[in-house]
Amino acid sequence: IILFDLNKTELKMKKFLIIAIACLSLLMLYVGVGPYLVASEIKESVIEKDSEKLSKNIEFPLLRKNIKEQLNAVIMKQSASELEENIFIALALTLATTVTDKIVDSFITPSGLSQLMEGGKNTDGNTQKIEVSKKQDKELFKEVRYTYDSLDKFSVWSSNYRGEEIRFILRRNGLVWKLVNIEIPMSELNTL
Repeated sequence: IILFDLNKTELKMKKFLIIAIACLSLLMLYVGVGPYLVASEIKESVIEKDSEKLSKNIEFPLLRKNIKEQLNAVIMKQSASELEENIFIALALTLATTVTDKIVDSFITPSGLSQLMEGGKNTDGNTQKIEVSKKQDKELFKEVRYTYDSLDKFSVWSSNYRGEEIRFILRRNGLVWKLVNIEIPMSELNTL
């Protein structure tokens, strides 16, 4: 009887171990494939112009912060030489960074994305459709490459119309991957 109980206990332990290993393997697979799934969802949302679907894959506060830092760095870099020559440039820089922050805050939101995807406002204040075909949107994602930067950081690299790479950075929080930064090429930032 004792031998029979021992085998039963041993069998239960083996089953538990197999189930635990299977669950852990599935979890690791999900975490590993997660950023690819999110990148694919982002691509589909842009092509379908579905801002609601796109919004669920974005960490808005962090994305706004990172884009503001990029834009403000460009403003400071472009104004560095002028800053030494003219004290009023410092005041203008403060104003420029404030304006930049407000613009980023207004557009990098779920409703801002929706407005950008559906059309913008023209100078008359009337809504104007931005005609971008699905074919052109697909071209944006034609040549994409993916890299794992760390266990919780993933990059999607895509080329703009000039052939320069734009880097979309996804971060993992627990099991969820979200877009947290877009590194825009300097030439794009200089034209803003």
